[in-house]
Amino acid sequence: PNGRGLIQYGLNSAGSGTDFVRLEQRIENVKTAAGQHVTLSFWARSATGSAFTLNHTAVPASGALGLMQYFGTGGSPSGIVYAPFASSITLSTEWTKYTYTTFVPDLSGKTIGTNGNDHLRLYVCNMDNDDVGKTIQITQLQLEIGKVATPFEHRSYGEELALCQRYYQAIPVKYESIMGQAYSTTAARFPVQLPVEMRASPSITIPPPGQT
Repeated sequence: PNGRGLIQYGLNSAGSGTDFVRLEQRIENVKTAAGQHVTLSFWARSATGSAFTLNHTAVPASGALGLMQYFGTGGSPSGIVYAPFASSITLSTEWTKYTYTTFVPDLSGKTIGTNGNDHLRLYVCNMDNDDVGKTIQITQLQLEIGKVATPFEHRSYGEELALCQRYYQAIPVKYESIMGQAYSTTAARFPVQLPVEMRASPSITIPPPGQT
């Protein structure tokens, strides 16, 4: 497939117990898509040299790929709810487009945690101890509301950067250019201009002089 961005990952050695690896994307707010159908589409292939089937035996309820409603921490949040796309997935050595649709449960009777870290989590191609030695390549992954997969959306780098900056920003500052005022004998206050509004009040780490 012709598209930007390709991820390759594999399982080189077995873990202990029910250890597993998988590709995940956390989507802000567990209310996202609740009570609606969603469609997942992507291109993938086996980079191991032969076709194989993934069956997530460590957590059977989750399936090989699907969604997880995580209600966060703080207070008394509800437990995890799974919305699997498929219990297994067979990957060939040729690039193949995969499309799946599932229904995301509504939140009736559910309690969201108070710490603001609830989310809808997409997980793709779970690999556990039965999959040692397998390697996957995946690209053009897209999750959207509805029952139909639409063409892959290419965002501009600027738009993608602005969305990422809601979570993390690295701001280059020269110490000699910082203008502020003493707040106490051990602290000072100075303004910082943020390029976009962050999703929550951020914590700030200032590296020592000479580090970036």
